[in-house]
Amino acid sequence: MFRAGLSLAGAVRRSARAPSPGPHDLATRWTHRLGLAFLGGALALTLAATWVVERGGDAQTLQAMLAAAQPGDTVVVSPGRYEGSFTVPAGVMLVGAGAGSATLDGGGAERTVGLQRGAGIRGFTITGGLRGIEGLGANQVTDNVVEENGPSSSGAGMFLLGCGAVITTNVIRGNSATLRGGGAYLFLAPTTTCEAGDEAPQVSNNLFVDNDAAQGSGLAVRDSGSPPWDQRWPVMTHNTLAGNPSAPQGGTIFLFSDSAVYDLPTPSGVITSNVISGNPGGGIAQYIYGGMPGYTYGPQIRDNLLFRNGPPVLQAPATGIGMHGNLQADPLFVDEAAGDYRLQPGSPAVDTGEEMPDMDLAGRPRPMDGDLDGASVSDRGALEESGEAGPIQMAQGATVSWPLRDGALAYHLYRGSLTHLLAGGPYTQSEEDSPWAMQWCFLTGSELVDDTLPPPHEPLYYLVTPVTAVEGSLGFDSSRQERPLTNACP
Repeated sequence: MFRAGLSLAGAVRRSARAPSPGPHDLATRWTHRLGLAFLGGALALTLAATWVVERGGDAQTLQAMLAAAQPGDTVVVSPGRYEGSFTVPAGVMLVGAGAGSATLDGGGAERTVGLQRGAGIRGFTITGGLRGIEGLGANQVTDNVVEENGPSSSGAGMFLLGCGAVITTNVIRGNSATLRGGGAYLFLAPTTTCEAGDEAPQVSNNLFVDNDAAQGSGLAVRDSGSPPWDQRWPVMTHNTLAGNPSAPQGGTIFLFSDSAVYDLPTPSGVITSNVISGNPGGGIAQYIYGGMPGYTYGPQIRDNLLFRNGPPVLQAPATGIGMHGNLQADPLFVDEAAGDYRLQPGSPAVDTGEEMPDMDLAGRPRPMDGDLDGASVSDRGALEESGEAGPIQMAQGATVSWPLRDGALAYHLYRGSLTHLLAGGPYTQSEEDSPWAMQWCFLTGSELVDDTLPPPHEPLYYLVTPVTAVEGSLGFDSSRQERPLTNACP
């Protein structure tokens, strides 16, 4: 006969004015999400909860909800600015309304956010601490802007201990450390912070810009392990690191071990498909102390694009520029001076990366056919080039123009009824869909004068695609879904 145990983990919905649970709240918990588990031969009933800091809530409300949350709970934070130092308990996820809407401001505290083991944070601007984030292992840091933290000795943007960290789709900028890891610092100390089953740290689809440190202005990784924990060098893929100053020879990525690391004959981690540009203190610097003859040390470094970095451009055992797909060439950012790190058509980073993340920093799918050769391949760097010619244009006729795209042989222009589109119609409409739909195929210029106008009350839109070996993309709608191409030009 089983014994039944009940765990009431958190409360389901708490307003800013009532952060403390009461009898009614306990009943609500029970109905929120029920799970069954066998624990030590007993049947346990568990319940994960969602806590909500509603509009008008303050830092004290948020602190109270975090203190009450249990592993498996989620704390959701409405738009606003919350000042203080916040600790996220083990196994709890802290979710903000978006980096442009919800801000955690440390106000000069030692850290803005502390993540206990297995905790995560998503959807915030995190600023104002000597460190933005401190984590104790297996932490998830996603979809945040981590900016203007420091100065600290190391890891001003974030300092994460242990294995299993996931750092993805963040903008990490303007953070300052005096020694290592201006943007981020990963300290792999397995005797205290790694556990069996932990994966290698994952660092993907992030933008590191304008961070500074003596070593590793963008990212520093320290491995102080021994078997089997030395197999936890990070998987660092599809990031863009630009304009991160460091001391001479410091590198924007700094990898080092402070003890003999007995790694496998095949390197355990990988640094691949990143764009590393305009970092005056160097590109990738690797210092591994100790070791055994016949073994390799540190992660594999392959298929990265480096440009205009100070020395060392790429310093690592058994690799270099021109080896393992590592290239030195201009990535052709759209407008680096204005902070636009998208890739122009014709960039050597387009369609030359490895197939790893399935989304880019902007939430667009990978891979896409950015060079319009008929094959979809991921780009290097954090932002995927989609193969589109220009954004949707709302107009009532007159002159429609679009930017010329390198390599395009022609352009297709589609006109449609905005009224029909908003009613669920397709983007590329036929005359059966709307009498105002039109197509102009195989145009060779960059503009067209539309003199076939409907009545003034009929709103129109235009979409243009480039044509090379294949027709390019119509781009993405406001929900980040690629616009379907139906009723295409023949």
